[in-house]
Amino acid sequence: MDIKVENNFDDLIKDIDRLNRRHIPFAISKTLNDTAFEVRAAEIDVMQSVFDRPTGFIMKALRVNKGKVKSPEATVAFNGRLGKDGEAVDKVLLPQIKGGKRKLKGSERTLRRHGVLRSNERIVPSRALRLNRHGNITKGLMNKILSNIGEQSDSTANTPLAKRTTKYIVGEVGGTRGIWSVSGKKQDKWKPVLIFVREPNYKKRFPFFKTARKVMVKRVRPNFIKAMDYATRTAK
Repeated sequence: MDIKVENNFDDLIKDIDRLNRRHIPFAISKTLNDTAFEVRAAEIDVMQSVFDRPTGFIMKALRVNKGKVKSPEATVAFNGRLGKDGEAVDKVLLPQIKGGKRKLKGSERTLRRHGVLRSNERIVPSRALRLNRHGNITKGLMNKILSNIGEQSDSTANTPLAKRTTKYIVGEVGGTRGIWSVSGKKQDKWKPVLIFVREPNYKKRFPFFKTARKVMVKRVRPNFIKAMDYATRTAK
């Protein structure tokens, strides 16, 4: 999923005199690259407004692939994955851009593979759970929960019962299914940790393509004028 920064330059170049026409390929390439970086900046601003505390990793994953004079095509795209074996960033964001259902997280796949999570369920952190500064459950705690309930993909990573201080169990309390922490001498202190909810259907939140189009319509012409001016002033 990427955005190709492009424009029909015919109207922009028709009045350029013959002497300066040799600068047009450079100016077009520079225009597309400069506009691509402006698209990226606008997309980051939008992400910060529509998402709750987006991670730096997500925002840095949006990158510009610059074009060259002989191949004047600049693109703006999400690169990278969430974790070593995680989902591609663009696929994770796709439901926020186009709407629909999101793919399973790694922890959800693990729970489903072991029959803990039903086919129509997803997990969400409870309000009682302490999250990181981006509003997400930490990887360390997630691994601890999975190992505590015996659902780590590597069985040697699962925590023996005798060594558990706080127990995490899968259960249903008051009609709410999820993973609960159980503590206290009598094991009578139950707190929700991860709640199992019906698979959500996401609405479009991130106007990825619309944002890019607005920037291109507004910025290509002034960027081209600046690029031509720069080319003529610095020409040898």
